[in-house]
Order: sequence, then structure tokens, then C-alpha cells
Amino acid sequence: MRTTLRLGLASATVLVATGCLQVQKDLPPRAVVAVSGAVPGGTVTVGIAAPISIDPALVSPSDRSGSLVVRTMCDSLMSTDPATADLRPDIASSVLVGGDGTIVTVRLRRGVRFSNGSPLTAADVAAALTRVARPDVASPNAPMLHHVFGYEQLQDDEDKAHRHLAGVYAVDPRTVQIALTTPDSGFVRTLATTVAVPIPHRDGSDNGFGAFSRQPVCVGPYRLAAPWRPGDSTLTLVRTKSYDGGNPGLTRAGRGWVDRILFRIYPSAQAAYDAYAHGDVDVAQVPASSAGSAARRLGTALLSTPDGTLGYLGLPVTVAPFDDPVVRRALSMSLDRTAIVRDVYQSGRTAAQGLFPPGVGATLWRPDACGAAAPLTPNAAGARELLGARLAALRRTTYPLYFDDEFANHALVSTVAAQWHRALGLNFRLVSMSFADYLPKAVQAPGLDGPFRLSYASASSSASDYVADLLTSAAVDSSNATRFVDRTVEQLFSHQASTHSGDAASAAWRDIEQRFCEQMPLIPVSFNDQVWAWRPILGSASGRQLDRATGLPLLRESYRRPQ
Repeated sequence: MRTTLRLGLASATVLVATGCLQVQKDLPPRAVVAVSGAVPGGTVTVGIAAPISIDPALVSPSDRSGSLVVRTMCDSLMSTDPATADLRPDIASSVLVGGDGTIVTVRLRRGVRFSNGSPLTAADVAAALTRVARPDVASPNAPMLHHVFGYEQLQDDEDKAHRHLAGVYAVDPRTVQIALTTPDSGFVRTLATTVAVPIPHRDGSDNGFGAFSRQPVCVGPYRLAAPWRPGDSTLTLVRTKSYDGGNPGLTRAGRGWVDRILFRIYPSAQAAYDAYAHGDVDVAQVPASSAGSAARRLGTALLSTPDGTLGYLGLPVTVAPFDDPVVRRALSMSLDRTAIVRDVYQSGRTAAQGLFPPGVGATLWRPDACGAAAPLTPNAAGARELLGARLAALRRTTYPLYFDDEFANHALVSTVAAQWHRALGLNFRLVSMSFADYLPKAVQAPGLDGPFRLSYASASSSASDYVADLLTSAAVDSSNATRFVDRTVEQLFSHQASTHSGDAASAAWRDIEQRFCEQMPLIPVSFNDQVWAWRPILGSASGRQLDRATGLPLLRESYRRPQ
């Protein structure tokens, strides 16, 4: 039996083992110390666009409004530290990974209760995960569980024998075991998403259209004051008396500061932001189209943080001359990312200089991961020197540059084509397509024959997802639109999939990212920014207003400053 390895966490344990499982005793949570002057009580008013859903199983990361409500109201099995985005416990007191990476055992905290006062058990966790995976629920997050044993069988509507997700088993009232079909080192981070929000097992039969979806019951410091229905103009969260305050990464152990959070619901994010500008709400998201002028308009500083959406230029590595990594690196080196962010996105995005976004965690993310291969400002001379004799031949052809003509995409590719012409003398012809036609042509064989614009985001901000979906042979003809296959990356990823050893894991992901930087099958351009307006009357007890992992406001940490 190999030694169990401990990942550094302040107040509980995430443990890993190969070949055996060793459950550790629960450790008491150690709450973050609040800033001086933070006082409980009062109400915070938040302006949001209409949520698609507030059901933990149905809310998707792209639904910022629904995600904000659910993450404020509900705890998951795991969480990410709001300052570093590193993984930490929440409802789980420990997580162990064994069986060479295919067995995940979750131990629950003692004394946890739902917002209705009923005690949480392992059966509730199993019911919640099964509900997410059930095809009749149609959860947009169901694919995050595709490595769980029994997931594929559950997708067969005609097979009545598989109404339970077979790979999830309640060992005892406080222990859940999850069996995976293949090692997946990123799965534990899935437990920090809304996928892993436990619900009472009696509600596990709800198909997403019943009473539960209108007034979800979960574990957390707040609950819905009344059922919410699409079309309602407000949604109110009030305190939950039964919350045990066991969240170790927040002040007051996650109990929250204000007594009431009032969400005012508007037809659009722009309307919610306008309500902020008129003084009607305390917090609102700033739409991308307004981010550049919002600070001047409001006369106040805005809060922003990058999210997990990587905007990139894909290069078809099976098509000459883009099959040459030297050509690919030169194209990356000659991009002016600073100008793109400023001119195309009105400074509403963050320049990307590597594969991984900040949300993967402070132990892994590096702002300039690719170094000279992906500079903020162009190195045209270096790119021309790198190309050498290749440059003359490259200048004799006009290459297609593909994009879907939505949002700022035309401005992006026009800017990119101009930069490549100015820096290298290369010529590109812009090819526009509707997104409905564009995506299938980009990802399915034979793929596109020139550079193309795409974006990618992982729902769990797991390094494993970015590598698996963008850089491996298994994802060719689906998410790996560049059709990049590299033996070194495949070997590193295969080894890493069953390795869970803290710093060693981070080192392995860095090795993969370094190989990516050398090969540059896709050129990182930007990460989407989440920009929020936050009224000065509101303080943050932790000193941080936005969650680094999600980009969402930390409403549990907000308090009203004394007048």
C-alpha cells in the first residue's frame, strides 16, 4: 500500500492514495478573519438579468445570474478559495482518490443540515449527482459526470434498470464513493461546481419542472423567501437558521453578513447596469459593450477578474504551412495582444499568454506562461528572424482566416490580419460564416484549412479539461479543432490523469503547458473579464469582492458600511 499524500489546505483535508483509501478524522474549520469594521445585518440589492434557472442541477456557468443566486445560496461538496482559486473543502471534510485514480471517496462534515432543517446524508449526495446525470432532467452540466461509472447507461431512456447513477454509492450516512471509468485528475474540481450541490434525496425525482426548481432546498446560509418563477421581477434570499457555518474559506465560516439579499431582475444585463447607474441597486454586472466607458460614466472604479473563457486563434496543424511549429510560434510572437484587448474589446478582457486561465488556481496559473512565444506586445523582428528563409515563400500565398460573424469577431480577425501583414508581410482573406455552420466545419473532419477564431471554457476551470479538450487525440473531431496530436502531451496527460500529488501535479501541468507553448497549435489571445459595479457603501469582510475562480461577486462577504 502506497503512502497517502496530503495536499496543503488550512482547515480540512483532500487526500489521495493509490491502491487503498484511508479516511481521516474530521478537522474543525478555521474561518478567514474579517476586516476591521465589518458588521452584520441589513440588505444588499443586486441587479441581474433574468436567470435561466436557479436549480443547482440546471444552472450553467454561462448563466451568470442563475449561477450567482445558486452559489450565494448553496454550498457544494468542495469549493475554490476566492482569493487563489485553489481547491479547498466545503461540505466535504475530506476527499480521497484511490484505485489508481478511479475511486473518489467523499467524507461529509458532521452536523450539516439543509435549509429546511433536515440532516444531510450520503444518500442525498448520491441522489443529487444522479439527478444531474439523468437525461429527462436535461442538465447542461451532465457531461461533467461522463467519467462516472454508469453514466452512459443512464442516458438510455428505455433502460428502466439504470435510473440510479451506478458509480455513486452511499457507503454509510456520511461517506459517498464515486467510481470513475477512467482516471480523471480534474474530477475533484468538479465537486466544487453546482453539479455537486447536495439536495434532499426526496427531491431527486424532480425533473427540473417541478416545485423544487422554483424553490430549491440546499445547504447554505441563505434560502429563498418565496418560490421564484420566470417573469418575476425580484428574488429574495433570507437567512437560514439551520446553517452550521462550516465553510472554511470565508469569514464567519460562510454564514454571510447581511440578513437579506434582494435580486432585482431586469430584461437584460444592460438594463441591470443602467439600474445601478441610476442608484437603484448596489451591485450589477457591467456588460462587455459598456466596460470601457463605465468607469468614466460612473466616476468610480469597477471590479474585474478574468473568467475561464479562453479566446484563441486556432491553427490547422495538418495543413501547410501551419503544420510547422516555427510558423505557428512566429504568428503568435507577432500579435499585439495589448492592442487587441484595448481596441477590439475596449479593455474589457485580459490578454492571454498561456493555455490556463487564473481560475485553475494560484499554484498552477502563471500570467506569462509562454514567455517570448506569446508576448503582450509584438516581437516582429524576433518572429521574422525565427522564420528566416521560410518568410519569402509564406508571402507568396494569401491564406483564409475564418470567423463567425458575431459580437466583436469581425473586428478581431480584421485586427489580427492587419497585424500579421504589418509584422510579417503575410496576406489573409477573411472568411465569414454563421455560427451554426461555422462550429461543425471547424471541429469535424477535415476541419478548416486556415487560421480560425474560437473560444473555450471549462465549467470547473480544471487544467485537465483544457488539456483533454484542446490538446489530445481523443478530442479530435469534437473540441480539438486544430487536430493537434503530440506524443509528449499524450504521455504526460495519461500519466497525470492518475497522479494526484499536490505540487507534483502542478509541475506536470506546467510541463504540458510548456510543450503547448513550444508547439503553439492554437494562439492564446484573451480571457473574458467579468466586470462588476460595486457601490462604495458596501464593504467586503474578506477584503475581496469578486471570486477569482468564477468571476462572481462574493455576496456572502458583503456588508453595509456604517453611515
